[in-house]
Amino acid sequence: MLALSCVLLALSGCHPAPPAAGTDSATETGDGGDGEDSAGETGDDAEPLLTVGSTHNCLLQPDGTAECWGFAAAGQAVVPEGVAFTTLDAGLWHTCGLTGSGAVVCFGCVSGTNAGQCVVPEGKFRAVSAGVYHTCAIDNDGTLSCWGCGERDAGQCDVPPGNYAVVDAGDGHTCAIPDDGTLGCWGCAGDGNQRDLGQCDAPTDTQFIDVAIGSQSTCGLTTDGFVRCWGRDTFGEASPPEGSFLDVTAGNVHGCAIEPDHTLSCWGCGEGKLEGDPDLGQCEAPKAGSWSTVAGGVGHTCALDDDGGVTCWGCGTDWSFDGGQCEDR
Repeated sequence: MLALSCVLLALSGCHPAPPAAGTDSATETGDGGDGEDSAGETGDDAEPLLTVGSTHNCLLQPDGTAECWGFAAAGQAVVPEGVAFTTLDAGLWHTCGLTGSGAVVCFGCVSGTNAGQCVVPEGKFRAVSAGVYHTCAIDNDGTLSCWGCGERDAGQCDVPPGNYAVVDAGDGHTCAIPDDGTLGCWGCAGDGNQRDLGQCDAPTDTQFIDVAIGSQSTCGLTTDGFVRCWGRDTFGEASPPEGSFLDVTAGNVHGCAIEPDHTLSCWGCGEGKLEGDPDLGQCEAPKAGSWSTVAGGVGHTCALDDDGGVTCWGCGTDWSFDGGQCEDR
């Protein structure tokens, strides 16, 4: 489908590769790091951690073992043996996590997909976020570092100074929340899918506790539980429903959130103005169930239920980038 691979989302530079959407944000924890959709603690009371990248998913168990599945052409779903993670975050070509010592470990980036996003710096970190061609992490002092970008540099690796608590790395932009709850985004200085459509123009009149980057849109969860989105709204992806929510995610042309009663709500997936139909069923959330985490990719969405099971939907029919990421766990 040309519209999805090279027109609708040209994040991979139109290589023979899947399109990409923004990935999960990461927030700090006491023993390494966690993320909005890829967040959790280790220990006896910990719950599984779900993270969804553009076309693959990972599920991290409380004992530090992980399973990833879906499109894995660059090795982004091949978990290294013998590594116990405290958190994971899935991007497009790579996945990154933290170990118990606070070290960043990334895997993937093979077959010509490495722009430096898997070349991790030394140090101890408490949060990590894997984007498309870059990675960002918050160290134990609250300093945010981003690396990679390479020829896909649109300013998304140029971190403003400050102490940060939350970060989300996308394609052409990055967003982060400092300790005071304000939200800042930077990048958006590229061409094509990295061009500025307002996705870096974060609201300044409220405070946020989380942020979720989509393709050319961004959504944030405010301190009072409301979802606000900005940037491209061609498919309705920046028009969330009214009401309060517990969790939010942003995909390629859609967003989803968890309501206070732990049910799911998704929006976007409209017909839009680009060639082809971007609706692959990723907005068709289950009507029943009780959910703790929701995470969106390019053409699919997954949610973690209260019992630790993963349900996924979307992927369309005969989609060329369906690598099994819509399979449940």
